[in-house]
Order: sequence, then structure tokens, then C-alpha cells
Amino acid sequence: MKSLYPDLVVLRTAVAMRSRLFFLFFFLITASRLAALDYYWVNGNGDWSDFANHWAKIPVPLVPGDYHANIPTSGDDVYFGANGGTAYTVNVNAGSTVPKCRNMDWTAVPAGTVMGGGGGNLDIYGSITLDANMSMTFSGQVHIIAEGGTSMIFSDGVYFSTAVYFEGSGGGWQFMDDFFCNSDIQHTGGLIETMNHDITVGSTFYGHDGILHLGTSTLKMVNGWAYLWYPPAQFEGANSKIELYSGNGVQGAWYRPTAITIGSLEAFNTSYIAGLQYVNSAGTVRFHGPAAMVSNFTIPQTPLHHNVIFEKGARIDNANNFDALTFTAGQTYTIGQVSADYPNMKQTIVSGGTFTAMGAGTCSEFITIRSWQYGTAVRFVNDSGNDITVGCVILEDVHAEGDNALINNDGVDLGNNTGWIFVDPHGAMDLYWVGGAGDWDDPCHWTTDPLGTVGDCNCTPNAATNVFFTANSGFSPNPSDVEYINTLADASYLACNDMDWTAVTGKPTFHSVYNGAFTSDQLIYGSLKYSPDMVQDFLGTTRFRTIGTCTLLSAGQIFKDLLFFEGTGELSFLDAFSYSNGAPYYNDVYHLRGTIKTLGNSIDLGVNNGWQGNKDLNNNFVDHGAKLWLGEIGGSSSTVTISGNVTFVAAYEAGKFHPVKSHIKSEGPGGVTVTADNRPHDFWDVSFVNNFSGTFYGGILNKLTYDGTYGIVANSSPNRLIHEMEMKDDGEINGNQTFDIVTLTGGNGYTLQNGSVQTITSGGAFNTTSDCEKYVTLTSGLPDKTSEIRKEGGGALTINYVVLDNITADLSTGATYSAVNGVGIGTTTGWSVINSPARLLYWVGGDGDWNSSAHWSLSSGGGGGECPPTPLDNVFFDGASGLNATNMVTISQRYAHCKDMDWTGVGNGTKLIGGNINLYLFGNLTLSAGMNYEIGATYFRASQPATITSAGNKYYTTYFWSPTGEWTLMDDFETIKDVDVYHYYGTLRSNNHTIGVGRIWWGAAPYYTVPGYISSPTAKLFLGSSKMRFYPTPVWAAEGAFSYQFGNFDAGTSEIIFESGVYLQLFAPAWLTEFYDVTFKGPRAYFGNGRVNNKLRFEKEGSFSSENNGTDYFIYDLEFLDDGAIYGGRDIHKIKFAPGKRYTFQGTTNIIPYNGLEGQFIAQGLPGQYIEIKSDNFN
Repeated sequence: MKSLYPDLVVLRTAVAMRSRLFFLFFFLITASRLAALDYYWVNGNGDWSDFANHWAKIPVPLVPGDYHANIPTSGDDVYFGANGGTAYTVNVNAGSTVPKCRNMDWTAVPAGTVMGGGGGNLDIYGSITLDANMSMTFSGQVHIIAEGGTSMIFSDGVYFSTAVYFEGSGGGWQFMDDFFCNSDIQHTGGLIETMNHDITVGSTFYGHDGILHLGTSTLKMVNGWAYLWYPPAQFEGANSKIELYSGNGVQGAWYRPTAITIGSLEAFNTSYIAGLQYVNSAGTVRFHGPAAMVSNFTIPQTPLHHNVIFEKGARIDNANNFDALTFTAGQTYTIGQVSADYPNMKQTIVSGGTFTAMGAGTCSEFITIRSWQYGTAVRFVNDSGNDITVGCVILEDVHAEGDNALINNDGVDLGNNTGWIFVDPHGAMDLYWVGGAGDWDDPCHWTTDPLGTVGDCNCTPNAATNVFFTANSGFSPNPSDVEYINTLADASYLACNDMDWTAVTGKPTFHSVYNGAFTSDQLIYGSLKYSPDMVQDFLGTTRFRTIGTCTLLSAGQIFKDLLFFEGTGELSFLDAFSYSNGAPYYNDVYHLRGTIKTLGNSIDLGVNNGWQGNKDLNNNFVDHGAKLWLGEIGGSSSTVTISGNVTFVAAYEAGKFHPVKSHIKSEGPGGVTVTADNRPHDFWDVSFVNNFSGTFYGGILNKLTYDGTYGIVANSSPNRLIHEMEMKDDGEINGNQTFDIVTLTGGNGYTLQNGSVQTITSGGAFNTTSDCEKYVTLTSGLPDKTSEIRKEGGGALTINYVVLDNITADLSTGATYSAVNGVGIGTTTGWSVINSPARLLYWVGGDGDWNSSAHWSLSSGGGGGECPPTPLDNVFFDGASGLNATNMVTISQRYAHCKDMDWTGVGNGTKLIGGNINLYLFGNLTLSAGMNYEIGATYFRASQPATITSAGNKYYTTYFWSPTGEWTLMDDFETIKDVDVYHYYGTLRSNNHTIGVGRIWWGAAPYYTVPGYISSPTAKLFLGSSKMRFYPTPVWAAEGAFSYQFGNFDAGTSEIIFESGVYLQLFAPAWLTEFYDVTFKGPRAYFGNGRVNNKLRFEKEGSFSSENNGTDYFIYDLEFLDDGAIYGGRDIHKIKFAPGKRYTFQGTTNIIPYNGLEGQFIAQGLPGQYIEIKSDNFN
């Protein structure tokens, strides 16, 4: 059938729509059309959308009537011909049209022909025939869609240049030759039959709900993983092969009731880890490099592997069954689990099966089998029907089980290896390094002769071996000579019992070899003694697995990577202990078992390296009896130095942390935490000096000091007494704390977490070192919630020059509470606040600091000497303030206060500056044009009606922060780019002025939790006819969170405009929120919930969804100018789509009349620019 399709809308699949009237005219183009049209590409280079010049009805068009009047649809066949032997490029311009076809045929195109373009999707609904003469550079996505019947794909050696999607609700494809893709393949529908041809995938293969029949094909994964998440009934691959060429792998679906069965697998890369997860294997699985296997852990059935050969080391997680399993000499194999929720780790040799693990006959080629977690047993099960003998195997935490014996000949038992039969166990020995520089695993560098200088070429150390470096080790006496002892570079372990360097001469370097992916780890089962004459440059993980009483002599050497103390013995530090100093060695010390005694020696953890006492890598409590002594009772105690973004954790079991009189000291930039992690432990001295922040959890026996650091004291359960705390900078106290002595420093602000009680013991003291230029601000942090101070044992608690912001006092103890020269804000029940009356203060004297009395006067141009403003005082900057274009008024303390602020008469470039400060304004704000307002955070806290005059100034982070406040804008209100506005309290009236938002508007409260909030009942916003603009820099998201309670937001006739941002979002809560005009000008736009009374417009790709439907949530006028999606269904009066774009629907969209006007559905394409309207799935 021939048709011109004058009305250019494509409806694909089931899209539910209801309408009273559609104002459009189109043919319904589906798979049931009468006939396909043939489209022939002619005239060489061109755009897919240029139908008038390139899409002909016949191979050789002669007259204009031989050309189609539009581009192909999903029912049409397209042919690319010889073009007279001249190569050409087809630009599939998917960004400006909707390219589709049924069958695509490139047979006999001239050499050099290119399928290029991009910007969107190319949809193909039938067969594909490529030609070896062509190539593909198309950068969009190719969607190959099955809607019934079987299509054929002839690749002829051509690589798809981009991601290929196989999808659809029925039918499928047969590969008629090998299939190649340089990018991803995603298979979510339809049947793929490879017809025994190979598939090469440049990146990831993702198969889920389709059906895949591999036959005897080879699936070649060049880089990415093969995610074969098919149900077993939809996957046939037991005779196929998968080849892996990089650090990639194969993964089945862990969540399905049974696992699929692959055939063979071969991983060729010898350096990077290859993975095999959640599948059975029916052929040979061979790993040429390191490997990681994970079995199904959410289903009871244990996977069966026919024949697995590990040529290098491997990690094997969860239970597996094997017909045949081979471990290779000289390698290490770790058995473990993915999660503690799935503890089955049995590796079973089934009936008739074999297990091959034979060392190479010398002690330099031992095989190591160990548990993933020291001290936790894993199980090897022999149900083969025959006893199995392995040789030269080092075992640790491996239990032997089963119907038949497991025998280890000439092996090493490192403990917790029940059930094994050890025959002729390999005994402990002493080995001495000889021959100077060399490789640790070279047996010719080791001798059993303590006086020897030539290696035995027989053994290398294992966990039962003591190793020594001596004067006979052969190192140059010239300290400038660099001589390496190189460790392994393949993620294996080097091990020894004792390691002793004390007698070495020369300047050897104990050096890790890093191959770009791995380096080795070292295990020490005894003592370690370094020498000042060596260089410690081992960069792998070190694990001390000491048994009995052992020692550590650092000799000035620095440990440089992860460090675990996990042995059950006792390890004493004989001298100062140092950890790596900064990048690239940012790691922690993990103390999991055994006793560490510092003997009073210092510990320096360097920069960004922490201490994890009784916590593992997953931050779980270990509770295996680890014990730490930071000194000797009656003797010396240690100083522990930490720095950077780091945590010192003393999460030991009760009674197993002994601080003695130690000092944990943090110095330098970064955020530092010292914590007992809710365990009942006390520290002696803890100090944070010049840190960005310092967080403390626990008890203090002597003193907790914050100096030049933002202090955070957090609740510790059980609550521990803090004997003395001094904060010399801003800080916060979270949870209920108990103190003997508290000293807070003037000029700073302290937040006492709302709802908390801070207790001062009987006989204790609460001190403030403050004066009129340096007030202490105590705040609950929230304007509608309070915190309490409680003084035990009665008596008087008096503090001076304090602002009490929603801080109450507990009178039940009989104590009295006085704030002399203080100011109370909000609720201050229980306090006697003694303050001076409100003042009118004038700035004088030009440049200066806000908190300097010399700049405040009771009259314009008068003499200074008045105390800086309190929340009661109105402040004025005027022509007599002595300010000019080069002057600044600087707020240097964290908190500044005033009631009204008026800059009238100062507009010549003067700056009010304060980067990291909070300015609390309790009245009107009047700025002036020409000044510069550069305050880090402005809090509008008026409890009565107030006005805001910005005069062109732009704000930084802004808070509307009073439950009874009511602010009216007197002119436009705008922030700088990339900052937020928090409207959590009070009423804001735009007064029809523009509101500009640099990043996010938090209205009432965000959906995700802000501490202390669900949704503020007092926050109200009235926009009138204002424009609200969002304009972050493109790397930031722009968001409007309109979580106002029902009735607290009135959009009026306003327009909300999202002008820029990497992601644009406007969302409202589930209750009805009404907007008027909303415009998204940038890409990736989203509108969630809410009603639009006039127009919702997306100028770039966008979508919206709804938790509710019905007339209350309808959109009056919706317009898309780019691709779009509607999720969840809506009632819409008018909707309009753009030519050449794609639209996805989910649920039911109703086109409804409104106020007597019929609904409109406008989807009018243009020649060469169809509109696609489709469902979100093929079913």
C-alpha cells in the first residue's frame, strides 16, 4: 500500500488516553497496517530527515513524484544502494526527527559508506542486512524491536558503533553470521537465536526478560561484564563458550529461584580479576589470571560447576559444588561469604569428582587455602567417593568434612583446620636472606645457614618460617645505593612467623611491586623488628596474626597501607609507632583481636589515617576480645597524634580499653572524630587543635579541649561523664551530656541540640569568658524548639554577656540561673535575664569590625564606644559612617545580631562582609543600591511584620526563620548562583516582585529529612504575579521543594522559571499544591505532583509524574518542545507535542473539558519529523 501519511503521528503499543475531543488528524500506524512502503536512499550524503532529496520510491528516481513525501515509518523497508560507486554518509539525525524502519538493507553499498549521526534513537522493527563495505559511526542508540515473527540480522563483519537494544513483546531474531558491537548490548525482550555464530561485545551485555539461545556460539566480552539475568527457561547456553578479555566477568541473577547454566568460560587476562557469579557451568571454566567466584546466596540450590581451573589465586564466596576443581602451585585461595546473612561457605567435591591442589614439590611452591576472615572457619567437603590427597598446602581456618578423607601431605597447619589428615607436616624453619637485591619469592635468595652467603634455591618463607636479614644478606655498604627486596605483584600473600631486620647492614628497601591493579599483602604470625638502616616501602596490607607474646620494633620506620592486628596474642610496642603521612596512603589501623600494649610509646597516625578499635572494614563490631593499653599504670602513657579527615574509634568491649593517662591529640585541617562508639569507655585527655571540626563521643577523665576547631560533642550511650570541657571556638553539643566543668569562649556560638538537657554536676561550673564585644550565643538551633541547662545540687549558675536563644533552665534542682548583660530570644523559661534597654546604634569610623565598640555610637557621626548590637538594637549606616568604595564592615564572629538594619545613604561600593557567619535580623532590612552585601548566611527572624529592601543586592544562603514572622518584599529578592533559600517558618509575601534562587528553594521542608522537621505548619508563601527564577551554574541541580502544608502556598498568577542547571526539578507533597505558570528552559526537567492552573512548559526534554490523579491535580495547558514523558497519569485540558520528538506515557491520561471549553490534544508532525507516542512498555 502506498500512502503519504500527511498527518505525522506514530502511536506505538498501548497508550491509554481518554478525551472528549482531539484537535489533530493522523493515521494510526501500527503493525496491522495494510502494507509496507519501500524507501530507497539516493543522492549520496544527507540527513535521514531530508525525504525530498534522499528517500525515493524507486531505486533510480527520475522526477519529483518519484520521491516520498515523508521519512520512513516503523512499517517501511529502507534500502541503501550503490550510488554509482561513490561512498556516502547517511546522517541519522535522531535529535531532530524520529528515525524508524522495518527492514534495513545495505547490500552492495560502495566501500567507505558510513551510517553516522546521533542525538537520539534509531528504531528497527525487522531484519538488518549490513555490508562489509560500510562502517557505522552512529552515536545514538539502536533499538531493534520485535513485534511478532522472526527477523534476520546479517552483520557481514560490521561493528555496531553504539549501544544496541533488543526489545519487544513477541518474535525475535536470528543471527546469520557473527554479530559485533563496540558498545553495550541490552536484551529485554524477544528471542535471540545466534544460530551458533559468535557475538563480540565491546562493553556490557545486559540480558533480562528476553530469551537467549546461544547454541555453540562464543560470547566474547572485550571489556564489560555479561549480565545474564535470564530466568533459566529463557536461557540456553550449556554448549556455548564465554571469553573474557579484561577485568570483567559473568553474572547470573542472584534473585531468581534457580540459576542458569552456562557452558565453558575462559578468562584470558593474567593481571585483572575475572568474575563468575550466580551461575552453573557445564563446561570447563579456566582463569588465566586472578579470579573471583560468587555463588547464589538467596536460593537453597548450590550451583554445580563441571570443571574449574584456577591458574592464579582466587576468592571464592558462598557454597559451590564441583565435579572437578584445580588449584595451582604457588597461589593463594580465599574462601568467604558475600554477607553474614548467607553463611553457607561449603566447597563440595561431589560424587565422582576430583580436587587437584599439588604444590610443585618444593617449599617455594606451596598452595595456600584460607578463610576470608581470620578465625572464622570455612568448610571443604569431600563427597567424591574417594579419599583426596593434596600436597604442600598451607591451611588456615579450613574445616574438612564429608564422607571421604581430605589428606594434606607435607602441608602446614596454621590453626583451626579440623578434619584434615596431615601427613609429614612441613616443619618450622629459619630462613636468612642472601644475595643482595632480589625478589622475595626467589628461593635462591634464601638459605637455612645463618652464616651462609649463597641461597639454597629450595624454599621461600611461609607462615611457619622465621626470616632474618643480617650482615650476610649481601647489601651494599654505600647508603646511596638503592637495593630492593621486591614483593609479589599478583594480589597473593607473603607470610612469615618472625621477621627480624635488626642485624642488617647497608640500606635495603623492603619494596612492594604494584602492577597497576594489585600488590601483595604480608602476614606476620610472630614478632616484627625493623632497623633504622633499612627503608620500609611495603605498600600492601600488613596483618599481624600474633599468637602468644610478641613485640613490634618500628625503629623509625613508617607503615604505609592497611594494617590489621588480628592475632589472639599480645603485641607490645617497643618504641614509637608511625603510620603513613598523607597521600596516597590514606588508610586505617584495624585492631580486631588480641592485646596491644603501647608501653607508653607514642603513636603517630599521620594524615587521614585512623584507628578502628574492634571495628571491621564494614564498620561492624567484631567483639573477639581485642584489648588496648595506651600506657602503663604508674608509668608513662602514650600520646596518639591524628590529623586530617579521620576517626579514632575505641569501640572495644567493656573493660578492654585502657586510656591510662594518654593524650589523643588532633592537629591540622580536616574533620576529626574521636569516639567510643556507644561503648562504655572514658578517655583521659582529648584535644582538637586547628581542625575544621572535631567530634567526640564518650567520657573524659581529665579534659576535652577544642582550640581553633568547631567542636561537636555528641551523645554517647550509656551517657558518660565529661570531667572538663573547654571550647575556644564555635561548637555544638548533641544529646544529653553531663559535665563537671564547662568553659565556653566569648565571640562564639554554641548549639545545644533541641530537646536535649545539658547537666552540670553538683559542685561543677558553667563558665563563659565573654564581654560586650564577644558575646557567647547559646541556641537550640531551631526557633520553635528549646534546649535545657540543668545544674544539680542547687546553688547559683551565673553567666555573663550571653544571648540565650530558646534555652531554658531546670528549676527543679533548686538552682538559680542568671544571665547578666544577657539577651533572651524566644523561650528562656527559668532564667533571670538582666540586660540593657534597646538602642539605636550608628556605625562610625569607616573600615572596621562589626564587633568593635569603637565603631558604634548612639548618634549619627558621634563618638564610638558603644557595645556592638544585640537582637534588641536597630542599626544604621549612613553618610556619617565614614564609609567609601574601598571600605568594608567585617563580621568576624560566627553570630551577629540586630533588629532593624538600614544602609540608606551608603551606596558607594562599601561591603558588608562575613563569609562563614550567621547574621540574625529581628526586624526590617533596608540595603542600598551600590553597596555589596556579602554575608554567608542571613536569618530573617522578625517575630512581627517586617520589610526587606534589597536594592539590587544578592544574598548568599538565606533562611526565613521565625514561626510568627511575616516579611514583605519591597523590591526584587535574588541570591547569588548555587546557594539555597530555606523558607521553613513564617509568611513571605513577594509583593509581586521577582524572587531569584541560585540553586534550591526549600519551602516549608524538603521531602527528605531535615533534622527536627516534617513540614512546617507556619511557612506560608504568597507569590502574587511574581516571577520566581532558578539559575544555578550548569553543574548544579535547580530544585523547588514546595512542601507547604495545604493552603499555605498561593501561586497567584506567578511564573516559576527554571533557567539553568544540570537537572531541574519542581515537586510538591501529596496534598494539593497549585501552581500557575511553570517553565523549564533547561534539560532533564521534572515536575512532581501539584496542579498547574495555567501552563506547564518544557523547552528541553522533561517529564512529570503524580501520586494522585483527578481534577484537583490537573494541568490546564501542557506543552513539550522536546522529548517528554508522563508517568502515573493526569487530567489535562490541553496538551501539545513538538514535531520530530518522542513521548512516553504510563497509566491513563485524560484530556478533559474545562470551563465549557473542549479539551485539546495537539500532536501535529511535519514532513520528515514524525511524532512518536508510545507506552512505557511493550505489553
